Amino acid sequence: AVADGASPTLAASWSTSLHVFSGDPLEKLRRISVAGDLAFSPSFRCDGALLAAGDKKGVVRVFRADKAAAGALRTLRAHAAETRVVRYPVAGGDKIHLLTAGDDALLAYWDVPSETPIFSVPAAHRDYIRGGAASPADPNIFATGSYDRSVKLWDARTGNTGPSLSFSHGELVESVLFLPSGGLLATAGGNVVKIWDVIGGGCLLHSVESHVKTVMDLALGKMASTGETRLLSAGIDGYVKSFDFGKLKMTHSLRYPQPLLSVACSPCGSVVVAGSAKGNIYMGNRKKKAVDEEEEGRKSVGGEIDWVSL
Repeated sequence: AVADGASPTLAASWSTSLHVFSGDPLEKLRRISVAGDLAFSPSFRCDGALLAAGDKKGVVRVFRADKAAAGALRTLRAHAAETRVVRYPVAGGDKIHLLTAGDDALLAYWDVPSETPIFSVPAAHRDYIRGGAASPADPNIFATGSYDRSVKLWDARTGNTGPSLSFSHGELVESVLFLPSGGLLATAGGNVVKIWDVIGGGCLLHSVESHVKTVMDLALGKMASTGETRLLSAGIDGYVKSFDFGKLKMTHSLRYPQPLLSVACSPCGSVVVAGSAKGNIYMGNRKKKAVDEEEEGRKSVGGEIDWVSL
């Protein structure tokens, strides 16, 4: 998880802990223990002050992220299995609500201060829910993706009446992500990334098959040189791919030494961080002598990368 314009700036889950990093270059700030169980899906509140994460038993905990504190501030209990989706709203400065979903196929929308779900949807999908995203345009809109191959949009104002939109990705869905306008949604499943027009009723706009193995995570990254935003995808094949969704073309291909489970980019666009299946976190700093983005077909088109195992 990356906090936009806040300190700390990065949180990563590994084993029973959350590891919080800050600064540029990133330096380890602190380690937060998640009560002796495997931690998943860290999510910063919009102001970066709080950090929420799920665990293997389905419990979601909220911690102080901006300074050391003893234990969780809030504990949310509704799930009966791993909670792999924990998302604070992105838009509107909402500091009190949280969306969670997990392997029990339950979706819950919480009032965090009271530790109470505003609504919950049992069997929101027919299989594990592994992908989730908050809309950058509306704090009430969220998307979920499941191993039942479906993607669903939810409106917190009417969530207990069912999804506002549903369509099929065609493969087990690992990740979903809204593009900056909030009107387009990217989904990842199998070795395919697809872009959908969710305002237009879930119309498929483009399909990208640039990976040779399963795509595990999606993120947005800003080009430090131009300020333009790219769609990043990380896969089991050990690659991070950068896609220009405006021109519908691939622009970067970065090779990592291990299979990847996650990817994130700093708000300024100068640092790309990838998490591996073996527990390493790789931080890539773009050097000043960058290669022109239009020169495609190389293993690394975005400039030289310094890999650092954190």
